[in-house]
Amino acid sequence: NFLGYSIDMDPNCLAGTTQAEVKNQNTSPSWDGGGVSGAELIGSKFHVIFDDGSRAVGFMGSDGSQAGSIGVAKEGNSLTGPSVTISVQTGDGTFVSGQSVGTYGGEEPAITITGPANAVVVVNLLKAFQPVINPAHQQTIEDRLQATQAHFPVNNYYQVQTETVTLDGSGRACLENFDWTRITETDPDTNPYIAIVASVVRGTNN
Repeated sequence: NFLGYSIDMDPNCLAGTTQAEVKNQNTSPSWDGGGVSGAELIGSKFHVIFDDGSRAVGFMGSDGSQAGSIGVAKEGNSLTGPSVTISVQTGDGTFVSGQSVGTYGGEEPAITITGPANAVVVVNLLKAFQPVINPAHQQTIEDRLQATQAHFPVNNYYQVQTETVTLDGSGRACLENFDWTRITETDPDTNPYIAIVASVVRGTNN
């Protein structure tokens, strides 16, 4: 059976703003700052609880579009299956997922994925920013982001890029197909935050 669902989870509206107050002329550039697309859900864990108390768990991953994500929930899923590590080499150093938050600039970053040998991995490169400029709410939104995620004080993804790679026999792959000119474009942010997300979609045995 297939289950479709839709929920309203926009954090700005839940915090007391109206949709009109965080979109269009109240953003720079004109943006739906009150909306949460599938892109913002990439990497999220979700639970499906059935009437009989059983539970299915899964993760959301990119569906390859600019604003979509997709996930598969499995009963009894411990989410301890194959995992990967992202290593990003920039002019400022080497930054590893789960260990450090990095900075970049100048030279094009080099991204390396390590994990199970021969696994198929989907990797997303996402630009991120905080678009709301409405003076009635901008400072409140930015203060909330600083208080909860100071290392990544943004709330909207855009220009989603997707690359699917197969790790080699040693469990390693270098990503070479991302278009970094899209990262350095000046609209809407001259120094954008970026996120790199990787998901194992097929391990060595399935």
